[in-house]
Amino acid sequence: MEFWNNIINTSMIGTDKKNISATELPDDLTEVAALINANNNLDKEENFLQVAAVAFNYRQSGVQPLHKETVHLPAAPAEEKKYCNAAAVQALKRYTI
Repeated sequence: MEFWNNIINTSMIGTDKKNISATELPDDLTEVAALINANNNLDKEENFLQVAAVAFNYRQSGVQPLHKETVHLPAAPAEEKKYCNAAAVQALKRYTI
């Protein structure tokens, strides 16, 4: 995850001093980063934010939550309130069609 550390460091020192290049990213992201970097309509900050957003989603994909066998959560109590009254149901039907 060295590429993520590069993104964090760039965000701290600023895009005027350093920007993320496609070569710093995993091979799966180089094509996307090259397309973003080739867009001349973006300023340095917008370019960085788009590359960082793609890298963040890449980093998060496939991540499994931490499994702790010692954590036991009780079941939620039964619902005590009515879900919705008839007037609210009619209002929802009227505005969702």
